[in-house]
Amino acid sequence: MNILQEYEIEDLLNDLGIEVEDSARISDGELTYFIFSVSNLEADKEEIVEKLEINKWPNGLYCSSNINYNPNEILELIKPIYMAQEQYLWEIIIKKAHLINEKHLEKTRFHLFDLNDFIVTILKWNGKIATQKSEFYDFIIDFNIIIRFSCKKEGNFTIDKKYSEHPFWGDLAIIRNSYVHAPKERGVNFAINRAKREKKAFKNLIDKESPDPNLPFDFIKSQINLLENCIEFLDNMLEDYG
Repeated sequence: MNILQEYEIEDLLNDLGIEVEDSARISDGELTYFIFSVSNLEADKEEIVEKLEINKWPNGLYCSSNINYNPNEILELIKPIYMAQEQYLWEIIIKKAHLINEKHLEKTRFHLFDLNDFIVTILKWNGKIATQKSEFYDFIIDFNIIIRFSCKKEGNFTIDKKYSEHPFWGDLAIIRNSYVHAPKERGVNFAINRAKREKKAFKNLIDKESPDPNLPFDFIKSQINLLENCIEFLDNMLEDYG
């Protein structure tokens, strides 16, 4: 991937999910330093900070002499962290889906999710992160198959309506449908409405109306956040099964 745009440190930290509480740029005449504060930085984020060669000071303060970063260089540097996070999330998802299937079988005599599709998808995606548009939408299509389409029998969704109204279900559906279907075939108003819903879905995921094709982190964040939201979705289902 050839990315020419440089990342300013403020934008980079934000896109990496590191919430800066306060910050300042200080220059000694030759170098400019970015000093910022963060409270209770999680272990995985601490590891990212170390790999970015940002100095840790006492009392939650950090200092970087690098103000601009090359996204390609940074991506390769921290890629293993996101790969490990993605593997961990898949492990949780498959366990919860299996538990839901067991409980659903007791009540209805059939499984809700197709675990064969789960296995195929996880073999493909376990440890694989999406860093560009084509990879991300490939992920979206596969994720729809194991979550939404495995809950579809004879053209109808078998999942309870309150679950299909969960934000995760809606975000996954609109992102997939906007990519797969041509909305103009159903009229201009439908196309406008779908575009608005897709922007809202990405706003939920990455606080932007759409991923920037030149920023791999937009696609990584979208993928990771969808996996995390899926876990919340499955937890809601498990609560009802008791």
